[in-house]
Amino acid sequence: MSKNIRELLKEETLPYHEKLENTKISSKLAKAELTKDEYIMYLKNMKALHDTIEPFMCSFDEFEKYGLNPKKRTRIDLVKKDLDILNSSDEIPPLDIKNLKTPLEFESAIAWMYVLEGSTMGGGFLAPRLSHFKGANDEVATNYFLAYKENTPVMWKEFIMFLEKINEDENVDKKKITAASINLFKHLIEVMDESC
Repeated sequence: MSKNIRELLKEETLPYHEKLENTKISSKLAKAELTKDEYIMYLKNMKALHDTIEPFMCSFDEFEKYGLNPKKRTRIDLVKKDLDILNSSDEIPPLDIKNLKTPLEFESAIAWMYVLEGSTMGGGFLAPRLSHFKGANDEVATNYFLAYKENTPVMWKEFIMFLEKINEDENVDKKKITAASINLFKHLIEVMDESC
């Protein structure tokens, strides 16, 4: 019996997930050792990524067919809010989507959502370590990491249910999903290594 898409994604992306966690900037995030400038650079890179990926993901009506609304899961406004709180106006241009070396199709949108949704699970763990990054009025710049707040477990469960529905659809290519996930992890590893 073949593995379901969730098991396949977890297994195939694990080495890349571990490598991403071991980049300099990810390690500093986890240990609360980031400087304000490093944190701003991290947020700018996330803004460039979300600026590119979110419109692409939201362009697929197929998500609705499987009971998932990608527009509810966008975080671009949250990362912009954090950059505003930190009074950062410099921009990094949106990522060239071709840099992700992935066909622009529904399987890629699923893959990228998998990577981004997974990151929300760790956001609650990281946010307290970043709570010293505040704006002039003491507003904390951790909105990006606390995207779903208390709804995080519910949102994750909904996403898992979505993957189960995808798993049952023989028209969805699981190999393309895992390949696109790996490509996004590789891109993030490269960005995180260069950011610090």
